[in-house]
Amino acid sequence: MKYLILPLIALTALAGCEASYQHEEITNTSQSDINPEPVVTLQRIAIPIGSITTANVIPYNSDNNPMIGNITSDNPNILLVEGAHGNKWAFSGVNIGTATVTFRADNQVIATVKAVVCDQGDSACAGSP
Repeated sequence: MKYLILPLIALTALAGCEASYQHEEITNTSQSDINPEPVVTLQRIAIPIGSITTANVIPYNSDNNPMIGNITSDNPNILLVEGAHGNKWAFSGVNIGTATVTFRADNQVIATVKAVVCDQGDSACAGSP
């Protein structure tokens, strides 16, 4: 019985040291000929109607290893979010309005962002994140 307890204690200790979500990197956001420029961050998403922008979005764990990420829009009739290739995601302004975009890492919600799709030239999309 003593021989069985020691390996169980060791396995329990190892299980408690699992890496967890640490941060998200959003890079290489594509530029657009439509003004204002689209914005995609974990704090703000603003896309002019008719605009499509892409961004590399990679969640990392506490060991600085990439995690499996997923991004969804609660209203694809306003803002459509689609996985492009690898860690690249496409954000399309379909209709004027707002949507909520959810960022997940290994199926856990890490950020919920209010997204706005506005008319081209509308100041609601202008400005920095």
